[in-house]
Amino acid sequence: MDTLVFIHAQDKEDAALLESQIPTIVTLTKGGKSASVVRDPATEIPEGCGSAVVTSNIVIHTLVRVRLSYLGSWFVVADRSSGPR
Repeated sequence: MDTLVFIHAQDKEDAALLESQIPTIVTLTKGGKSASVVRDPATEIPEGCGSAVVTSNIVIHTLVRVRLSYLGSWFVVADRSSGPR
């Protein structure tokens, strides 16, 4: 399982703070493969992500992929009940 985390920070100060904590975020994320801070969610966040609003300036988007070994392909698992992307 791979978990990709995309953090949408709307201001420079939040983005700088979050970027400095990327290694910790990846370590603490179950199945964490990567994390990145994005400024333009329309172009930098892939479809299929679940979203959670943390503050009025920060939204976390996650994409969970599961590899089924007998098929050798990646499948995206997303819970869209947490809100729109």
